[in-house]
Amino acid sequence: MSFHHRALDYLAAEPVRVAALLRPPMIGLIMMIVDVGDVHNWLPTVYDSALVGYFVASLVWLFVVLRGQVPVWAGWASTLVDVIAVVALCLASGGATAWLLPVFFLLPISIAFQERPWLTAVLGTLTAVAYLAVWIVYSKRDDNVGMPDMVYMQVGFLLWLAVATTALCYVLARRAARVAALLEVRRRLVSESARADERRNRELAEHLHDGPLQTLLAARLELNEVRDRRPDPALDAVNAALQETAAGLRSTVTALHPQVLAQLGLTPALRELVRQYDTRGDFEIQADLDDVGRPASQSRRAWLQLPDL
Repeated sequence: MSFHHRALDYLAAEPVRVAALLRPPMIGLIMMIVDVGDVHNWLPTVYDSALVGYFVASLVWLFVVLRGQVPVWAGWASTLVDVIAVVALCLASGGATAWLLPVFFLLPISIAFQERPWLTAVLGTLTAVAYLAVWIVYSKRDDNVGMPDMVYMQVGFLLWLAVATTALCYVLARRAARVAALLEVRRRLVSESARADERRNRELAEHLHDGPLQTLLAARLELNEVRDRRPDPALDAVNAALQETAAGLRSTVTALHPQVLAQLGLTPALRELVRQYDTRGDFEIQADLDDVGRPASQSRRAWLQLPDL
C-alpha cells in the first residue's frame, strides 16, 4: 500500500480510535450515577446486564481498533450502538433517570468527527428522537411525570446540536479533502521527481556508453591488432588496464540505468548481474532462474550485444 493510501486510512480511522478511548470512562461515570444519585431502577436486572455488556463491549472494541485495521463501517456502527445502549439504560432505569438523560447530549459530538456529514445529521436527529421517545415512555408509565415543557426545549437543543455537529463534520470533511488533495500533489511530485532522475540517469548512461565506452572498445581492438603483429609484455599490461577500465565503466552504466531490466525483463537482468559478480572473484555463482515474462519492448540495444570487455 502506498504512503498516500496509508495516510488516508490513518486519517479516517483516527476519530474512531479516539471515540473508543473515550467510551469506557463515560460508561464508568454512568455506573456511578445510580449510586451517587440514588436512582431507582425500574428493571434493575436489565439495567445491570445492559451496563455490564456495554462496558465489556467497549473494552473489546477498544482492543480491536488499537490493534488492527479499522473497518469502514466502524464509525457509524459504534455510534449507533452508543445510542441504543443509552436508550436501553434510560428505559430500564425508570422515570428518575433524569440523571442519565444528559448523556444523550454527548452522542452527537462523537459522531461529528467521522467526516460524514449526512451520517452525522441522521444519527444526531436519531439521538433527539430517542431522547423524546424515552420521555414519552416515562409519561405513559407514570401519570405524575407527564411531559414537562423543558423536555421539548431539550429536544430542541439536541436538534440544534445535531445541526451544529453536522456543520462541524462538514468543515472537517472539507479539510480532510484538502489534505487528501495535498497528499495527491505530493505523490505526483515524488513520481515526477523519480521520472526526472530516471531520465537523467538514462541520458548519462547513454552518453557514457556511446562516448567513453565505445572509445575504449575501439582502442582495445586496435591494440589487439598491434599485439597480433608484434607481441609485447607492455602491450599486455596496457590491454589489461583497458579491459579493467572498460569493465568498471560498463558496471557504472548498468548501475545508472539497467537497460537490460527495462528491455528484456527481470530474469535476464538477474542473469547479467550474476555474470558480472561471477567475474569479480575466484568464486562461482550458480542461480536457477525461471522466466517470468518479458516487457513490451523486446529490442536489444547495441551495447548489450557487445563482447565482454
